[in-house]
Amino acid sequence: MKKKRMLLLSALPVLAFSFASCSLGGSEGDSDFTVDESITPDESVKGNLNIRYFKRGFGDQWLYNSIKTFETKYPNVKVKATPSTEAKVIYGEIVGGIETKFDLYMTESSIIDYRENFVNINDVYASTVIDEEVSVRDKIDESYFQSCSDENGDFYTIPAYCGAFGFQYNRDFIEEENIPVTTDELLTLCKSLKSQSITPLVYSGGDDSQYLNFLYSSLAAQYEGRTPYLKAQVGRVYSKESASYKTDVSSAFLKGHEEASKVCESLYGQPNGFTSSQCVGYNANAAQVKLLDASNMTAMMFNGTWMMNEMSTIIKSYEVDVNQFGMFKTPIISSIIDKCPSIENDAELSALIHAIDKKETTLKGVGYEVSQEDFARVKEARDFVYVGSEDSRFVITKKARNQDLAKLFLKFYYSNPSIKAFNAAKAGCYIPLKASSVDTTGMNAYLKDAYTILANNEKFFNLPGAFMAVTPYLYPENLTIEKAFGSANLVDRKTTAQQLKLKKEAWTNNNNAKFKDEMARHGYSLDQ
Repeated sequence: MKKKRMLLLSALPVLAFSFASCSLGGSEGDSDFTVDESITPDESVKGNLNIRYFKRGFGDQWLYNSIKTFETKYPNVKVKATPSTEAKVIYGEIVGGIETKFDLYMTESSIIDYRENFVNINDVYASTVIDEEVSVRDKIDESYFQSCSDENGDFYTIPAYCGAFGFQYNRDFIEEENIPVTTDELLTLCKSLKSQSITPLVYSGGDDSQYLNFLYSSLAAQYEGRTPYLKAQVGRVYSKESASYKTDVSSAFLKGHEEASKVCESLYGQPNGFTSSQCVGYNANAAQVKLLDASNMTAMMFNGTWMMNEMSTIIKSYEVDVNQFGMFKTPIISSIIDKCPSIENDAELSALIHAIDKKETTLKGVGYEVSQEDFARVKEARDFVYVGSEDSRFVITKKARNQDLAKLFLKFYYSNPSIKAFNAAKAGCYIPLKASSVDTTGMNAYLKDAYTILANNEKFFNLPGAFMAVTPYLYPENLTIEKAFGSANLVDRKTTAQQLKLKKEAWTNNNNAKFKDEMARHGYSLDQ
């Protein structure tokens, strides 16, 4: 462990609570960045475009950079952007079918079910990106297509940005060579930190952020594989007999669900002492302050790439050294070796992961020798990250007055000059492109980690509107992972085994009645 640089911010926790409802983010990005000189102005397009957008952790420098570039391309178009920090306000304006002064909306709410109020934008996806020879659709990460379209494949929304989840950590407490790549290594690290009187983990259990859901989902998908995991969210499991996916109540109780829950319990369970008992009452800001203030002796927090931008006001006011912090990918669930017969133990799994991280493809290397099937399984698990703000979308309502200008903005948004301007904001977010890279020159150490994770991994997120609970082992359903394992209240606290028993009883009673009801309520057929 490095010698600790102690930054005493005694007033910081109090200030953080006062920012709880208005932590809107700023930006390390340059608002005076140089617009791409290769842009050829088009003065033939004229008009005014009004954009309404949700402003939160990523701030809005990314949008203003994009607008500045768009207005350089179309100097006779004036764009006005109006923010709201209330997600429900924007959601109501979008889905309510009412007439507003706005031509284009950006939201982080799931809205596809209200598509009857939206303009079909198939033409945007099919169009050629402004000044390029590729279609908009061909630039977008394909994992977003299902959530942006209806059952017929018609598009009504388009991605605005995404972030990525992972573990934020203090470099003073964790050396780079000790960054864990398996969950067993993460647990070993937590034990080591605890023995040095360092609190291994902090989390926010007092608000609705519920970040641990996304840790859980990542681990479960690693164990099961992404396709089986996502199929289970709509009640389907793979049948070897028919060599296809069939509807079955066992989709609520996959082994991967159990294994992911066990890991969360090991990390955040109150009896293990890896977190403070106060965490169950922290909002997101309070938990983030616990990590940022080195005097709290806290090492890690599972959070997203937006964290530093979200806390930028506090970071600047108290001169927090952001280079003191880093971010690492969610480790691979160690029990994946249950499905990998050629991998003997966690040490061999770790060696394989390190080889995969180095882009090696051989089945035999330093510390490992595995089958092709097991290599592929572990590689798939290592190659994806759970993205945050996965519901961030642009949408044009049918009441919009300047629909053509709104569509033009979207076509240009995915152009290389616009992408470059977006990235210049350095806000920790990323346009979800099929293939791209981010120039990290001049970025601080934290952002270099964040953008490396964002740009170099496949995007993964739960199905929008899936009927299966994101955390199917939690019972009753309103119980969160944070409270189930971290609460000091024994009434709330439930082990994985207890939750599994309760959930199975509830969902399988009366000939799987609850399972069938949930399938029907969410529009899924039992005959699929």
